[in-house]
Amino acid sequence: MYEQVISVAPTNPYGFGNYADFLWTVRDEHDRAEEMYQRAVDTDYADVHILGNYADFLWTVRDEHDRAEEMYQRAVDTDYADVHILGNYADFLWTVRDEHDRAEKMYRRAINADPTDARALRNYADFLWTVREEHDRAEKMYRRAINADPTDARALRNYADLLQNVLQDFSRAEEMYRKAINADPTDAHILGNYADFLWTVRDEHDRAEKMYRRAINADPTDARALRNYADFLWTVREEHDRAEEMYRRAVDADSDRG
Repeated sequence: MYEQVISVAPTNPYGFGNYADFLWTVRDEHDRAEEMYQRAVDTDYADVHILGNYADFLWTVRDEHDRAEEMYQRAVDTDYADVHILGNYADFLWTVRDEHDRAEKMYRRAINADPTDARALRNYADFLWTVREEHDRAEKMYRRAINADPTDARALRNYADLLQNVLQDFSRAEEMYRKAINADPTDAHILGNYADFLWTVRDEHDRAEKMYRRAINADPTDARALRNYADFLWTVREEHDRAEEMYRRAVDADSDRG
């Protein structure tokens, strides 16, 4: 069907762009997807969304950062402000280029484009916490993200981490961990973090162990959860054989992912 559309309208960028998205995300045919993206952006009417998707592809699939940035820049230089493209470009500038001032500018543009976009708000909050160390502003952004989407498990988890580790508001941290687990009961990272909290903050060992087991059941290859559970078994339960088993599994998981 896509090939028929292209044959009927060979200069229409949307046919190429949609087909490229399909080949990438459904067929996993990267060479053909790139050919379609390139044909789309070479037309006289390259769409901002096609440019943004091609940039995402070049970054996350091809690992071609210079070409990805070229496409992002073409997309954000248009008059149309798309929150997702601006937010993705901000993520790119932060995590790939390490250009924090430009990244913050893009996060602000993204939020101005859509003040209720939970993902842009959450990622900007992460940036403000971990890069700028502006904890009050980060908390404000996490709250806005959660108000925009109360089921955003990652925002709830990261806000819980901030409340626990920086602001030391343990009651609210636990509330956020519980909401995060309700939002995504199978996220090993959330379950593991809550287990750490129950152990180190609440000193509730039985509940902590239950959460560690849930985390490992959710993802048996989560090296961090395995390692922390091993620490718990060694130092709290003094169950050395089980601790060693978890340490070995953690090492194997790290090796597999490395």
